[in-house]
Amino acid sequence: MKRHILPVLALALLAASCDRFGGHKDNEATAPEAQQAYRHTLSGDVSGEYRPLQPIQLGDAELESIFVGQVSALKAWEEGKGGASPVTITFKTAQGAVHVGPETYQITDDVFRFSGVSAGGQTVTFTGKLDQGDLATARRNLGDQTAVLTGVLTVGKASIPARLGLWGGD
Repeated sequence: MKRHILPVLALALLAASCDRFGGHKDNEATAPEAQQAYRHTLSGDVSGEYRPLQPIQLGDAELESIFVGQVSALKAWEEGKGGASPVTITFKTAQGAVHVGPETYQITDDVFRFSGVSAGGQTVTFTGKLDQGDLATARRNLGDQTAVLTGVLTVGKASIPARLGLWGGD
């Protein structure tokens, strides 16, 4: 039965990418609404692309990365100014890359929470911990294989542990 549900998940995630990017009206929240749904409290820069240290497969979809924008992008989003999503989870599927933007997020120096909803109604969440010491080391070493962001990725009712490192580029 799982084999039949997973292609539907991949298609739902693909459809969600169309709704989450490009200024969809649901993302244009007013400032008070945005302040409740989108929050960051950071003492430093945590921006970057975090990639799994080992493949994380959910049926036909594989977690490619979690992207976090710079503080200025987070602030603009939280003030309801729109623009590109400052936090995005990207999956690889047979149909191509699928980007899921946030319905909510909370990012602090040590906590990372993200929740988005696919067009098919599947909730995509990541709840985890940022390790500032390991992040500083990864930045100095241009993205080594150190787990910087650890937690649990959930799509619908399927959950899987995840360990991600800061990607330093090719």
